Amino acid sequence: MLIAISTTAGEKSASPFNFTLKNLIAAEKAIEVSNASINRAFGNSANKEKNRSKVCACEILKLSNNNSEKENVAIFSEITNNGDINAEYKTALEILQQQKKNMKDHYYDKVKVNQTITATTDCKTLYLKMSKGDGGLVMYDILDADVLRALKNAK
Repeated sequence: MLIAISTTAGEKSASPFNFTLKNLIAAEKAIEVSNASINRAFGNSANKEKNRSKVCACEILKLSNNNSEKENVAIFSEITNNGDINAEYKTALEILQQQKKNMKDHYYDKVKVNQTITATTDCKTLYLKMSKGDGGLVMYDILDADVLRALKNAK
């Protein structure tokens, strides 16, 4: 932020201005006003998002190719619970299926599902609970199903 302030032109100047504490305070106030107006415009959606619960689907895989074999690899798909939990689980599992297909097409010859788990919690919490008892569990990725569903619907 300090670099941006010192290299941009001011309101009354067409050339960059020097950094001063006064300029820093003015920039911070401008950011606060901007954030407040965004929150009002979108109905304070940032706070609403924090209150929504998450749904997580997980598959524990055995992966192999010509060079290596990996067991207990967990892939997670996390989605916001909008009220229809069965539909959310279905979407999260579909995202996992797409990712497994990509893994098989590009990286691994064999992708075998050892276990499928669904939970009404975020995936990080689920992973921590699952890895407590078994130190051999490896996280492959946590997929954001909300974003991937939006991208799919946008096509």
